[in-house]
Order: sequence, then C-alpha cells, then structure tokens
Amino acid sequence: MTDKRGPTEGGKPDELRGRVEETVGRVTDDSEMEREGRARKTKGRAKQAADKAKDAIRGITEKG
Repeated sequence: MTDKRGPTEGGKPDELRGRVEETVGRVTDDSEMEREGRARKTKGRAKQAADKAKDAIRGITEKG
C-alpha cells in the first residue's frame, strides 16, 4: 500500500510544530505557548492515529 498523502498532510507536521512550541514555551516561561504546543502535538498524534486506522480499514476492504 502506498502513502498518497503529501508532505503537509497527516499529523506529523502538527506533532513536530507542537513539540517545538511546547519546548519554546517551557524555556521562555510562556505557559500559553507551552499549552498551545501541547494541544497541537496531541492534535497531530490524533491525526496520525486516524490515518493509521483509515489505512488499516482500507487494507481490509481491499483484501475482501
């Protein structure tokens, strides 16, 4: 199965940006930025899980 998502689709960019925001917020003592980064990171992970589930379902339906 090939991955047809482009480089900006899926959750990885959100997760990485969230990690950066969270770290910068922590280092600069900016709790709002840290919180936003944590939320973005969680959103990215959720997108990745949803994409993985879609791929699994797609694989099952293609076999059957």
